[in-house]
Amino acid sequence: MDKLILFIKEGEIHTQKIKKALNKLPKTIRNIEEYEETLDSLAFRFSRLQGLLGEKVFKEYLNFTLRDTEGKDFLEILQLLKEEKKTIIIATHDPLFFDLEMVDRYIDVKNGEVFG
Repeated sequence: MDKLILFIKEGEIHTQKIKKALNKLPKTIRNIEEYEETLDSLAFRFSRLQGLLGEKVFKEYLNFTLRDTEGKDFLEILQLLKEEKKTIIIATHDPLFFDLEMVDRYIDVKNGEVFG
């Protein structure tokens, strides 16, 4: 449980830094080089936050709920959760997930429009 709390705090730090970087961006960008450092910072923080959630928080949550995940890959873990009738929501650009047996439904979003 302590690890999970630490990971959540780390996520909050990344979220705050993302907010700071977003506040530095003007409403209109005229010269992209001028804002390159801020955009790099945003991309870095988003990737760190994504990695934290996927690699640390998810794994620690599974350990906390006493699920044996040793030696199992991500898709095997998702299948176990589905067998337990858990709702799983995944946001991805990877079409691999569209054809998996465990996927009951997918929603496609393009240019802000929802399909599916």
